[in-house]
Amino acid sequence: MGAFGVRYYQEETRLHCIETIDVISLDEWSMRVGVPCVDIIKLDIQGHELDALLGGVGLLKSTVRVIYTEVEFIELYDNNCLYFQLETFLREQGYRLYQLYNLQTGQDGQLIYGDAIFINHDRVAL
Repeated sequence: MGAFGVRYYQEETRLHCIETIDVISLDEWSMRVGVPCVDIIKLDIQGHELDALLGGVGLLKSTVRVIYTEVEFIELYDNNCLYFQLETFLREQGYRLYQLYNLQTGQDGQLIYGDAIFINHDRVAL
């Protein structure tokens, strides 16, 4: 957790355990399992959504229609991406914000996080 994470979620920031996991990029996963077409990507990975999407540029440029992702508006976690960084990257890939959902604020009124849907208008007919 970052400083704001401790501020807004003091009880939830205690370390319980450390786990080591293997990760691969979205593009590599797509090739390994033989899934050349992905319509929707859903992400909620505690501020590292941009990292995941950077590993899926091939899919983003070719098949993905919709991205449903958690977005942070403050530094809840160390090195988390913020909404504007994610939106800038997705705009460069041809996606536009469709809507924000489930917005959460702190007791002081600070906008903390929520969910966002981004769509590729070339692939989605509205």
